[in-house]
Amino acid sequence: MTNPNEIVSALCAAGFTHLVWIPDSHLGTWEPALAGSPLAPIRVCREGEAVGVAIGLLLGGAKPLVAIQCT
Repeated sequence: MTNPNEIVSALCAAGFTHLVWIPDSHLGTWEPALAGSPLAPIRVCREGEAVGVAIGLLLGGAKPLVAIQCT
């Protein structure tokens, strides 16, 4: 498994400003790394909500990343 701190560092280096996410058993392990990062994590309840929030952020000039579980 990849280290969450490495993932968050790579996302910041790529220029993402926000992480719109639905934490699950794997993505939830990123939470401590996100707490001290410049990424602004936004929790949402559903996949459709994640896309809508990300589009709003894009329209506002941000560079969001959507992270959801894929089963």
